[in-house]
Amino acid sequence: MILHKDEVNFRESVLRTSAYFKIAPDIVVKDYFVTLFLKTLKTNLPNFIFKGGTSLSKCYKAINRFSEDIDLSYYPINDGKITQSTIKETNRKIRQTIEDLGFEYLNATDFKSGRKFQRFLVQYTYQENHVVVRDHIVVENTLLTLAFPVQELEINCLIADYLRAQQFPEIIKTYHLEPFPVYAQDIGRTFIDKVFAVCDYYIENNPTEHSRHLYDLSMIIDRLGNLESLIPLIAEVRIERHNNPSCHSANKDLNGILTQIMDENFYQKDYQKITLQLLYEPVAYDDVIQTLRRIIESRLFAIDC
Repeated sequence: MILHKDEVNFRESVLRTSAYFKIAPDIVVKDYFVTLFLKTLKTNLPNFIFKGGTSLSKCYKAINRFSEDIDLSYYPINDGKITQSTIKETNRKIRQTIEDLGFEYLNATDFKSGRKFQRFLVQYTYQENHVVVRDHIVVENTLLTLAFPVQELEINCLIADYLRAQQFPEIIKTYHLEPFPVYAQDIGRTFIDKVFAVCDYYIENNPTEHSRHLYDLSMIIDRLGNLESLIPLIAEVRIERHNNPSCHSANKDLNGILTQIMDENFYQKDYQKITLQLLYEPVAYDDVIQTLRRIIESRLFAIDC
């Protein structure tokens, strides 16, 4: 049985999970459907790579905020290259997943299977008063750059986490809420991507909904061990990001850009208006911005590294 098709028990599970974790019901609902989408996609496209903020939350348990979008790439099986046939297959399988679940593909007229960057706006079937998060899922399939390195990790939904904490294994089994494996981009690579991202959005003069990267950086930096060990990977990522025209900072010394971001409080308003609302536990802007200072002092992203 699928939980959301048992409306009474689904609603009860949402409310109990919301109360247990002290988060809004619409976050619980959206997390459930995000997880269901990923589980179905794993059947249709086993080698997809889950990356970005949502992977930090669901795979690594590294951040205490809800991340509502799904960032995807693909793990090439053979020679490590993404071909045009690979691009078409991944986009078609994502579209098939939307159809298999009976969800609505809101921007279906924009679909082109050969695109290296394809955005899917996905409306799930359960009606909830969305206060904190959007009422649809944004799935972004990005094949402009390779996602590497990767790990295989297990994920699950918040409702299943609640049921496990309350020792209800039989309910988990009845509604098929067991954890399942996915390929996830390595947390060190995600850290690197997010440093470049905050610089790219600064260059674009576009802080809106991007201050969350500052929070994520502040939460994961201490999980990385010796930061100098990232220098070879940073060099590889610089080369890889040259393939993406939206990666404006790929060939730049990021220390100067990060300093400007701090001096201008470029992300402060967005952080206080949007990111703080998504945090399970509040973290002040002044605290997260200090992570940029640590990155600058490390000289990891200086052009001479």
